[in-house]
Amino acid sequence: MESAGFIFDSGNGCFVESPGVPLSDRGFRFGMHVFETIAVYRGRLLLAELHRDLMASAVQAVGFPSPPVLWVESVKRLAAGFPDGVLRVFVTAGDGVPTPSVQSPRIFAFFEKMVIDADALPPAGSAGFVESAAPSLPWLKSGNYWSRVLMQSDAEERGYSDAVLTTHDGWITSAAMANFFAVIDGRVVTPQAEPGVRSGVLREWMIRNHSVETRRLHRDDVARASECFLTNSRVGIRPLDRVEKFLFPECPMARSLWDCYRREVINGPV
Repeated sequence: MESAGFIFDSGNGCFVESPGVPLSDRGFRFGMHVFETIAVYRGRLLLAELHRDLMASAVQAVGFPSPPVLWVESVKRLAAGFPDGVLRVFVTAGDGVPTPSVQSPRIFAFFEKMVIDADALPPAGSAGFVESAAPSLPWLKSGNYWSRVLMQSDAEERGYSDAVLTTHDGWITSAAMANFFAVIDGRVVTPQAEPGVRSGVLREWMIRNHSVETRRLHRDDVARASECFLTNSRVGIRPLDRVEKFLFPECPMARSLWDCYRREVINGPV
């Protein structure tokens, strides 16, 4: 199986195969949805409970009714039969015109097969700074993702693998499709939660389980960093060997954290 789509059947409390999202759904028509991307490894959802909590926060923030809690257990059962890959779970606004309140949201899941190498740190990438406008939904992973795609494309056209997003006055918010971390004076730091800083399960896992400082982080601070790296559920932890003109040939902290992630999460308890 390379990919597959599902919709949550609230009557039976389980996901069933779906041909796709109805064109009438506001998640498709207007981008009115929130989502979580969950890694699947050897039939297990990685960090499922953290994803559940972030999804609940996002749903509450946009004013959707709370999704049935059974969706988590149902998607775990689905994952048991999957190869390694990523599962993206969407909660949409359901049918209707843009402005009325959401009464009947839908939950979709889409699986994509992907190789997850649990034995090797992902290869290093490079990153360029891209200025981004303040988002209307600052930290949510929502359907309005096109702007991030364009900013990622901007960085790739300049020869980088990733975009590190900043405000107009240089404050780092995140990468286009990941969270950003730097090691400064021996401490791991990541941008604090404020407008523009996206949520992320690996970011939350790092903060809860390791010594991570959250504070405002300026692009000029990268000059003082000994290493930089990105996190998301698709790649795990990926070091950056370059951010603009700043080079980071070594990545001991990223490697150490990757070893913890591999031991505690990828190969963690079932």
